[in-house]
Amino acid sequence: MSVADMNAVVAYEATISLYPVGPDRQPIRSFPLWMGGTAASVKMSKRFPSRSVRPTGDSTDRTIQLGTDHNIELQRCWLVRTSTPADFDPKLGEHCLEIVWQDQFSGVWTRRLYYGVTWIEAGWASSGLFQFALSQSMRARSLVITSGHGAVDSAPDWPTSGEFPFAFTQAGALWASDSTAKYLQGRISIPFTTRLSRVVVEGVAGRSATTIELVLNGNAQSTTIVLPGNSSNIYVNAAASPSSVIISPNTEMRWRASSGPSVQGDCATRVGLAAYLVPVDV
Repeated sequence: MSVADMNAVVAYEATISLYPVGPDRQPIRSFPLWMGGTAASVKMSKRFPSRSVRPTGDSTDRTIQLGTDHNIELQRCWLVRTSTPADFDPKLGEHCLEIVWQDQFSGVWTRRLYYGVTWIEAGWASSGLFQFALSQSMRARSLVITSGHGAVDSAPDWPTSGEFPFAFTQAGALWASDSTAKYLQGRISIPFTTRLSRVVVEGVAGRSATTIELVLNGNAQSTTIVLPGNSSNIYVNAAASPSSVIISPNTEMRWRASSGPSVQGDCATRVGLAAYLVPVDV
């Protein structure tokens, strides 16, 4: 095994979906509670509960492991769909949580599918860009991990109607002059044709305006949105409706800064962008 053969999993780029479960406790993929988005933060832990016993005649305790349990903590943007407005309200009962990450260069992917997911706590908070952040804490009864190359096995069933948003964020400086910092975190690929109906962006203003461009399969597109500049470090926002942009199936979408302040300290920060997609019949 060599370092060149390893892929670093970038958790904030993972696609996360939450499903209700049927009588067989399998996810009902055609009715996701929320799906296909990235999280501002992800924390997964695996615990090994145990207890100590001392059998008669033994001079030392023995540790007995009682099994495993899993905890997941997420923080996401608080989003309400346009087509069928409904707020997300955690309920009692079991769910399935799916976290999928794929390396854009090697094609290696890994999936963590948590079964028996129940809520511990959910909270709503406001802090700058991540205003209306939805923090969620869950426990899971079991975990199945699968990995592979190329097409992700048993991909989720995507909604086939209505408008649905996908979030892209950059907490640090969004710097067009840097090959890494110019990209917003997150990427998405949908297995059917969609139309980009609108784009909304918000963040702490840089000294001058920042132009953010759409990137499809690594290629820059003419579709852009401009985050205004300001010298007072205030929050600014912008919206655009590029309704003529049609995105082919399985096309990877990303967003990056194409121009802006030349000095990193003058760049926009805490930038969040929501891209709204609508399925298209072809």
